[in-house]
Amino acid sequence: MRMDKYITKINLNLDLDSVYQDLCQERYILERCWSRLTAHPKTLFARKSPISKGQCFVTSMHLFYKFNRYLAKKHLITIKRGFVENKHGSILIEDHCWIEIGSKLENDRLIIDLTADQSDEISDKILISFKSLSKDLYGLRYVEQRNYNENDLYRLSFNTKIRFSLLLDEYDKYKYLIKKRA
Repeated sequence: MRMDKYITKINLNLDLDSVYQDLCQERYILERCWSRLTAHPKTLFARKSPISKGQCFVTSMHLFYKFNRYLAKKHLITIKRGFVENKHGSILIEDHCWIEIGSKLENDRLIIDLTADQSDEISDKILISFKSLSKDLYGLRYVEQRNYNENDLYRLSFNTKIRFSLLLDEYDKYKYLIKKRA
């Protein structure tokens, strides 16, 4: 999807098409790293769930730290927790996490969701959109109930920190194997 016409909404100085391609690569790698050990415990017994089910918070943490390295000085990067509803107001994903990036002076922020396919009604694995346009582009509304910044991440539960650590270990192993093969 071409996002060039929307880039002027906030000045991120990012080529969103290139960011989308990078996110596709990240999703590909993360799919190989996700496991029952990295999933949220409440999702372990869900029937016929997609591979991304229960992986939204640890995946959002991964993206948070990845983007934070490059954008934190000029942009506010946060993990959001809430729900996703369709254009008719029906909740599609009840407890969900994603990241938002935006200028510290702007209200409209870029939503990046690498685990959007947790709902049967969302076919896209990855959603990237400005918050104000997500309803028009995808027919979705992201409703924030909780906000996590870097200081909040230090106070997470031990279980969440373990799940994130396991994800990072698998991610690093996979990246090492890719590099070794090249």
